[in-house]
Amino acid sequence: FVKEQYPQDALKIYRILVNKYIGYAARGSYAVAAQYAQNMKDIYLTILKDTNAWKGYIKSVREKH
Repeated sequence: FVKEQYPQDALKIYRILVNKYIGYAARGSYAVAAQYAQNMKDIYLTILKDTNAWKGYIKSVREKH
């Protein structure tokens, strides 16, 4: 519900969580981060219909980590 009504707010929360779990640098943490990233992808592609923003976000995560 939140992601449909407030997608930008949901993205902010998911960004924080993805960075947090990647920062733990453990296999299980990467899996959790990937799930949150998948939720973000759903918001970008399905709700916001913004493929470029999704690609930009993933590119920035790959460059940072």
